[in-house]
Amino acid sequence: MGNWVEIVWIGMCAVSLALGAIHLFVWFKQRTGYFHLLFFALAVSATAFGAFELALMHEWAPERYADILRWAHVPLALWVLSMIGFVHFYFGAGRSWLAWAASGFRLAGLALNFVTGVNVNFLAVSSLEPVAFWGGAVVAGPVGVVNPWAIVPQIGNLILLMFVIDAAITLWRRGGSDARRRAVVVGGSLVACVAAVAGLRR
Repeated sequence: MGNWVEIVWIGMCAVSLALGAIHLFVWFKQRTGYFHLLFFALAVSATAFGAFELALMHEWAPERYADILRWAHVPLALWVLSMIGFVHFYFGAGRSWLAWAASGFRLAGLALNFVTGVNVNFLAVSSLEPVAFWGGAVVAGPVGVVNPWAIVPQIGNLILLMFVIDAAITLWRRGGSDARRRAVVVGGSLVACVAAVAGLRR
């Protein structure tokens, strides 16, 4: 059996890019729908981040792994900012202070990513160990000294999660079938995405 993790990852990137292209096309037709443009930015940055994560799965040189992870934080920061903008325009909800706080922590984490350790996650990556999944799929897992500044983007992830949940709840409370559908379907999907990134400790 091939590496199904890689296949699934590539598939998710392809779907993300396709959805982004659709929203870009719609935005060209409806220039006032800024959330379409922001969704495109969200999809492109997610695809770029996914490409970096895919490279990390197959990288077995510690120095190279650390370098790839460092640059992966650039599209990740763009993803966070795009999501905040998308939620703001599409939901028309969400506390501003949560949006600013999430943006600030992520940008601070991006700056720390280039001035502390080998990246904001690690002070040093000493080795890489195989991580086995069901079906025989194996990816590289880092072993190293955790960067104490890693808490900054992690706090940002928590605040981002709070922002999306708050916006979805506010939209739900407005009532109406369309508003509640968007709150559950779109809001739930975004919450899952943020939780997944937080789970990766990025």
